[in-house]
Amino acid sequence: MLKIYIKGFVRAFYSPRSLYEEISKGRYYNSWLCVLIYCLVYMVGSLWLYFKGFTPFVDTWIKLPEEIYYLVQSFYIIPLIFLIWILGAGVLHVVSKFFGGSGRFDVLFMLGKRGLVFTFDI
Repeated sequence: MLKIYIKGFVRAFYSPRSLYEEISKGRYYNSWLCVLIYCLVYMVGSLWLYFKGFTPFVDTWIKLPEEIYYLVQSFYIIPLIFLIWILGAGVLHVVSKFFGGSGRFDVLFMLGKRGLVFTFDI
């Protein structure tokens, strides 16, 4: 399973078209694992920031005491990212149907993970 994950991750850079064509044809691809790994790395980073005593250097949208912000973030980030992934795939599906597309939600759901992770990393 890890070999498939790494192979798919590398193929997304050097031959994304063939990878996405395979996914659209129904080849199993565990996108949830990619998102989960991303979430866990994000959570570990938030906990590291908390234990090192860092505080946010910009105004946050969620008004929490600055001393515990990163601790609380480490707990809400996993469900938040999964919900953003589902919402993003749904919005893409509705917009594509509105413009006459023929895509399926499950394919957009699998492909949407890459956009989610790469968008937050940049």
